[in-house]
Amino acid sequence: MLTVHTSGNIGNVRFNNTQAGKAVLNFSVASSERWTNAKGEAQERTTWITYVVWGERAVAIGKFIEKVKSVVATGKLMPARVYQRQGGDWAANLEAELGDTFEVTAWKADSKQSNEQPPVEDGNIPF
Repeated sequence: MLTVHTSGNIGNVRFNNTQAGKAVLNFSVASSERWTNAKGEAQERTTWITYVVWGERAVAIGKFIEKVKSVVATGKLMPARVYQRQGGDWAANLEAELGDTFEVTAWKADSKQSNEQPPVEDGNIPF
């Protein structure tokens, strides 16, 4: 089994039910890498991984995921789907079934949860 560990911002979110009535949640996570090339030019590459969640867990996460800005997630990597874009470039969709780790690292600024955090005063920083 190949395991993928992703830390990044939430992208597209889609919640559906299968024909059999089982809940399924798909959400994408963007992980960006930044570096400077040999010519001193700034470079950036973003990789998107779509996580799939099934059943009651999909329903539970689906209730709040629209308010989430970024997460840390792990999952079982599924075989990539390779396709050719209109311009002729090749691309791949990476998909993983969500595993044990799903941690919210930041809420969207307008979400209710961001206001529920206790205020941090100087000298009272929790570690």
